[in-house]
Amino acid sequence: MRAVESVRSQTLNNFELLVVDDGSTDHGAEIVASLSDPRICVIRRANGGPSAARNEGVRLAQYKWVAFLDADDEWRPTFLSQVAEFIQCFPSAAVVFTNSHYERRGCPMCSLALRTGLVPDYFEAVVENGMPIGNSSSVVARRQSLMEIGGFPEAVRCMEDVDTWGRLALVGPVGYIDEVLAVYHYDAGGAMATLQSRDPLYPAFARTFEQWRAEGRVPASLADSGADYVNQILLLYARKWLGRGRKLRALKVLLTECRLRDKTRVLYWETLFGCVMPKFLPGRYWVKRKLLPGSEEVMRQLNRGLDPEN
Repeated sequence: MRAVESVRSQTLNNFELLVVDDGSTDHGAEIVASLSDPRICVIRRANGGPSAARNEGVRLAQYKWVAFLDADDEWRPTFLSQVAEFIQCFPSAAVVFTNSHYERRGCPMCSLALRTGLVPDYFEAVVENGMPIGNSSSVVARRQSLMEIGGFPEAVRCMEDVDTWGRLALVGPVGYIDEVLAVYHYDAGGAMATLQSRDPLYPAFARTFEQWRAEGRVPASLADSGADYVNQILLLYARKWLGRGRKLRALKVLLTECRLRDKTRVLYWETLFGCVMPKFLPGRYWVKRKLLPGSEEVMRQLNRGLDPEN
């Protein structure tokens, strides 16, 4: 109910709230349906995963712009009003991110000095930040743009949202609001934690980017930064295998999938050292760098072989 109440508490109250019940068993849909609020519509469907649920909401949405809010997260009261003002100022954007508060770490998700406006290069910004500049609950996307790229990939079970934001960044300008307007709550016992306990899944956007580049759909201005971004997520994929003690698997990913590129050079060498040094002790050795400014905990996580987000 935290997520729903944060929407109902918005200073901009002209909205529709589509609550997609994706086969849940916690009776949350019944509680929401009992609210006397004509702006709320509960949609019940068999469990199909987060992408299918989001696509259903996008398909049924009546407005030109759609925002996403995961059940564990919440919006600050001015989220919708500030996004609406941004869209009026920058109507060409295909997707808009706001900064979000990562409750588990007690810090903003984006630590870059990005000004409010259109992001010059989305992929460059993500590489520099070391992680996405926002999470699913801090994103508002143009409905038509989502339809054009085919929506969320329903066959993908991990980082499907990251793949979607990447495809949106390839088809239109990315907007950013330099203010924390959403709160990301990490549920240690939730679906993300379950995924993290399993073997790593190959990052979907790596395949998407290569396919789009082969088809000539990657703008020339984003070709290099997009390749840097793909290299980063593949290096983090290799580090996940390191985190599970699978050094040979990590080394295979590193040598066959990753490249030694300037923007991700330090991460490459750290990963290589972790694969080949017999007495490498993740967490005790790292090259001092500022991958995520002001976030030493994320630094430690990276050096344990863990992707800070997935």
